[in-house]
Amino acid sequence: MNSKMNAGRAKKIKLFLMDVDGVLTDGKMYYIPGRGREMVEFKAFHSLDGIGLRLLNQFGVQTGVITGRESPGTEERARCLGMSCAYQGFLSKLEPLNRILSATGLAPENIAYMGDDWTDIPVLKKAGLACAPRNALPEVKQASHLVTAKDGGLGAVREVCDFILKSQGRWRDGNRALAAYKKSPDENSARVETEGGEMKCFLTAMLAMACAAWPAAAGYEEEGLSEAVLSTDTARNGDEEDAQPFVQESDEDLAAFVTDYIRRDTGLKGAFLLEDAAEKKILKLTLVSVEQQAKTASGAAKTVSTVFRDAGGNKFTVTFHLQAGPWGGLDIFKLELKKQGPAKKAGK
Repeated sequence: MNSKMNAGRAKKIKLFLMDVDGVLTDGKMYYIPGRGREMVEFKAFHSLDGIGLRLLNQFGVQTGVITGRESPGTEERARCLGMSCAYQGFLSKLEPLNRILSATGLAPENIAYMGDDWTDIPVLKKAGLACAPRNALPEVKQASHLVTAKDGGLGAVREVCDFILKSQGRWRDGNRALAAYKKSPDENSARVETEGGEMKCFLTAMLAMACAAWPAAAGYEEEGLSEAVLSTDTARNGDEEDAQPFVQESDEDLAAFVTDYIRRDTGLKGAFLLEDAAEKKILKLTLVSVEQQAKTASGAAKTVSTVFRDAGGNKFTVTFHLQAGPWGGLDIFKLELKKQGPAKKAGK
């Protein structure tokens, strides 16, 4: 999967299209009786795929689906993931592909497509990067450049997302994108079209990702603060199933990552907010310096120390604990706040 030729194809990708049943799902369809006699169809989507598709959107690679079936579940999944288009009810998938190429001005080499059945083969042969899940039909895998290690609906789409991100040099940025997700300009709306020509547009909701708990409102309203807060006692413990505890980046890279996170990814215009558990309030801090020499912590994780100053001139040391994140980037899984010098006495 990591051949140089396929990496070269992946570098050119600007739109990742995929089938739904057997690709985004495991291909099974569940019919549950509704309130009347009608049957309601249920599909199961995998969260691993969702994160990967959102990361592609974050870095300018649009996403969409072309499927032979019409399903409200597919429409909702496309909306939630910020897809740019969702073509449903198209058994012949070349027609919607040609519409997309005409509307966007993209070339076939800019398209990645993933499918698992015979109806996907014509699009796979035209796409710049053709992909198939492990359990696709043999003829589909033969027509594909990439065949994933996972089955459809079980993270196969995520493998392709990660491969595109790595090939385009965005892999290490994934952690920062997830820690400070921002709505992409391409996520304003997603187009859903059926074979009959009926078209619906709907707004895509912003993704709100909470990396740490939000302290009680009274804790920071008294300080006149209204920004999001990163708490020191509720950071992630990094025990995800696929997490890698070993950090391989150099110390300078780790220090640069922390500096960049503080200055840009927090989005607080130079201010960094932390909860002082001892004084039970939120501190608004500005960066003074970042330690260039990272230290090894337990479990082969790394720590990077920083110095901050508050509005009153008091200095604080904040230690960032880093490890390799489950998506391949860096993960800040713990923060330690320590005041330099004696603490202020109450009433002063």
